Amino acid sequence: MFSGQNSHAIDEKGRVAVPAKIRDDLQREGHDRVVITNAYSDGSACLDIWKPHEWDILIEKFKTKKRFASQVERFEFFYVGSAHEVQVDKQGRILIPQHLREFANLDREVTFVMLSDKIQVWNTSTFKEVRKSVNEDAKNREFYKDLDL
Repeated sequence: MFSGQNSHAIDEKGRVAVPAKIRDDLQREGHDRVVITNAYSDGSACLDIWKPHEWDILIEKFKTKKRFASQVERFEFFYVGSAHEVQVDKQGRILIPQHLREFANLDREVTFVMLSDKIQVWNTSTFKEVRKSVNEDAKNREFYKDLDL
């Protein structure tokens, strides 16, 4: 389970250090790889990072959907078809593939956002804009209405 935010810099080769909190969790569970794919959150492009076993759970759920439904095929093309399994190197970095960096408009500074079952990677300036918008919405009681927590 994840929570929190960390900012890091991407090097010229597209490598970025995985926050220590995430690395520790991956090591504890015996993972040396993650799955990374393109995503949208609040209408803005970002990347989703999944632990391998969490990705497998997602794929198993996906397999229960109607195989030839247009929306299912389009989602598979977008999300699953763009996914890459990447190794966490000995320095605790991952290499984000070029097409994913371009999709999420990642430049030098990125922000990792740890959610309950996955991590998002954002262009830091985009993240700040989205966070500001969400924070404004959170002031409104309607924001919490359908959460059912």
